[in-house]
Amino acid sequence: MRPVIVVDPLSSGPEVTAAFARRGVPVVAVVTDLDLDFDPRIYDRVLVDGPELVGRLRAIEPWAIFPGAESGVEPADRLAAELTPQRANDPRLAHARRNKALMQHAVATAGIPVIRTLLTGNAWELEAWLQAQDLTGRALVIKPPDSSGAQDVVFVPPNGDWRQGFERVLYSYRQPVMVQEFAPGTEYVVSTVSAAGQHTVAHIEEFTKFNLTRVDRTEFVHDVQPELVEYHNAVLDALGIRWGAAHSEIRLTPRGPRLIETSTRLCAGALPVLARAATGSSQLERLVQAYVDGVVSTGDYELRQCVSPVYMTAPHARVPVEAMELSTHLSSHPDLGMVALAGERSAVLEDHNRLRNLEKRLRIDTC
Repeated sequence: MRPVIVVDPLSSGPEVTAAFARRGVPVVAVVTDLDLDFDPRIYDRVLVDGPELVGRLRAIEPWAIFPGAESGVEPADRLAAELTPQRANDPRLAHARRNKALMQHAVATAGIPVIRTLLTGNAWELEAWLQAQDLTGRALVIKPPDSSGAQDVVFVPPNGDWRQGFERVLYSYRQPVMVQEFAPGTEYVVSTVSAAGQHTVAHIEEFTKFNLTRVDRTEFVHDVQPELVEYHNAVLDALGIRWGAAHSEIRLTPRGPRLIETSTRLCAGALPVLARAATGSSQLERLVQAYVDGVVSTGDYELRQCVSPVYMTAPHARVPVEAMELSTHLSSHPDLGMVALAGERSAVLEDHNRLRNLEKRLRIDTC
């Protein structure tokens, strides 16, 4: 069986190799950084990105190539376009799948409503744009265009001074800064797997946040507006996504869904395990089906129970040991500063409150 290639395998690496192994498919790892924290022993072989990589990969005739982390998205796109074009995403839109400003532009060009966005390194240009868009004095979001998650995201409140945050991000990254109007509403993550341009929903999470960058809890949900999934699928088409896993952060605003960002990789960390607890399946099973069978046979999901990851707010994201005694405790993840709760929704919400009270009593000793 020809191998699949995963570029920069990180947290979900062991699950990926095990899932493909069950179908008799070897997995080869490609790393762009030798300091990546992963276990090389679980892969058929490990190759390092460099001038000879394409030739070495061509010799082993890979069946498919996909990223294992955000740092692997662009290299995987490039390698797939060259070596497995029949199972690759549109190479013309590769940069738009990584650069958030180009992403918004590509989606807008496809006629899909987006958040008003400017990419600039010039404060005068930004001020003129704010005036032209009637955004002066409105809440704004400032961030690097190619960061991951909430990294270096700055929220500017209404009538706040945007210049300090703009200059800080600009001089930290030495590249143009992405400035957006703030879009109010509930935030969701829609996770899918695509095969030959057909998109299948694996799960949807709803976010409850303390503020723009701090998450209180998430919850796997099902009964959300169909327009959310329709919007997500239209975004995937606009970004040329035809194969593999993807997940989009979307805010459901009073004007309808608006894209925050899309990533063309599996959800990281404990998400595959938690998704199975909530729905009986995950993106991973569908990913294997997409690449091995050419079609996703596991259809859209059903919600079996309420599963809610709760993120700690205490210093160093400490997880209280008493969390394991909660009636709905599913698992603890100290490395992520997260406790997963599962069961009847009312019981999960009660234990969420208990967990916050436990956290308040944490004593942090520093030396």
